[in-house]
Amino acid sequence: MAKINPILGPLSGSMGGLTYARNKGGLYVKMKASPTNPNSARQQAARGILSTASGLWQALTDAQRNAWDIYGAEKPRTDPLGQEYYLTGHQMYVALT
Repeated sequence: MAKINPILGPLSGSMGGLTYARNKGGLYVKMKASPTNPNSARQQAARGILSTASGLWQALTDAQRNAWDIYGAEKPRTDPLGQEYYLTGHQMYVALT
């Protein structure tokens, strides 16, 4: 197994049929997997929850949406590579609803 030390910094995601990822052993590359859509009951329930939460977002006033935008901008999250990122107000609302 070869060690990967990218010049541009940590890699994550897929490009050209390869997926770049990291685990406790470090960075690794694997062939990109084709996603499946099993349409299970659990998956349909999750989609329903997300759909409902997005619908509730549409019912919020502009002031409420702005408050969620501010809240999202104040609460950093960390991705698996240790990089900070921020959610939009809509993303934060759906995540916490």
